[in-house]
Amino acid sequence: MFKKVVMASCVAAGALLCGLNQADARSKSLILQVGSQVPSVSTLLIYIAEKAGFLAEEDLDFDVRYTANAPTAMQLVAAGNADVGVITNEPLILGYDKGLRGRMFLVHQRPLNYYIGVPSDSPIQTLADLKGKNIGVSNMGSAAVPVVKSMMQTVNAEAGKDYNFVPSGILDQSVAALKSNRVAAVALWESQYAAFARIGYPLRFYHHPVLGNFGNNGLVASEQTVKNKPEALCSLGRSFIRAIIFVRENPLAALRIYWSVNPAAKDAGDPAAAEASGLREIEYIMKGYHEYKDGQKDFGRVDAEGLQRYVQMYKDEGVLKEMPPIKDLYTDQFVECTNKVDAAAVRKLAREWKS
Repeated sequence: MFKKVVMASCVAAGALLCGLNQADARSKSLILQVGSQVPSVSTLLIYIAEKAGFLAEEDLDFDVRYTANAPTAMQLVAAGNADVGVITNEPLILGYDKGLRGRMFLVHQRPLNYYIGVPSDSPIQTLADLKGKNIGVSNMGSAAVPVVKSMMQTVNAEAGKDYNFVPSGILDQSVAALKSNRVAAVALWESQYAAFARIGYPLRFYHHPVLGNFGNNGLVASEQTVKNKPEALCSLGRSFIRAIIFVRENPLAALRIYWSVNPAAKDAGDPAAAEASGLREIEYIMKGYHEYKDGQKDFGRVDAEGLQRYVQMYKDEGVLKEMPPIKDLYTDQFVECTNKVDAAAVRKLAREWKS
């Protein structure tokens, strides 16, 4: 179970997670640092793993801590103040020349986390149609910015000359920017697009032509944790894989577990409407998970060639001066042990789940 975590962000998130009873001591423990301020659908797998009992079965106890953003989470992991970051890999890549060290050991998401969305009825049909347009981003420091620049380079379009970035915030602010035509498209990330699905605002999407299927979202462990807590990392990886299988088998149960952790995510009003909108969000985020195949031996493995291309993109876009050694950014050490799961048992549990 989650331990009680006392920190400023817990006050903002409400008492639910912060007020849970401290777990009994277990043989393995980890501190997980989430790269967001409050519980969200992006960290659904943590909540499923806990509530479905996967962590208890692994004799794994851990704290979940929230922070402002992924770079801050990476700093805490690298400094030894947390064991594992639940983050995308940009802070790992961009922090290397600043001395930040860690290794991604499991990737759970299939598409590159950042891509472009346009309203479903938009006349835009190709990336080239975005020439002369404004593209909304959460802020100019977003990791979506270099990704979009790279995408638009494939149609010979340069930012500031052939199109413009406009800070348009997230969700409600982005919807307002799209409806007012202040922007023709938005460049956000997977969990934000899941929120668009929840509110029923349909979008069409454009992914990076080369990197679109490179998963950059997962678990990053400090080098100290890799060395000193290998069994705990195996347990965490297995729990995440089991959580993915559970969500795919029973999205409604996953939704209700999510609401039990984050009641603020449930829309007020008609329960049936709230459930329908919640399922849209869960099913969108679920669609982005890697699909587990029974008997699979390499689920979650970091795509080393894709990582090489992704790091090269950052260098090409002028964000990196020097390429960090790719082998210093990930490890395959835990692939075999994390794939030792009984998928049939998890599916049975999910089908029979009583909320």
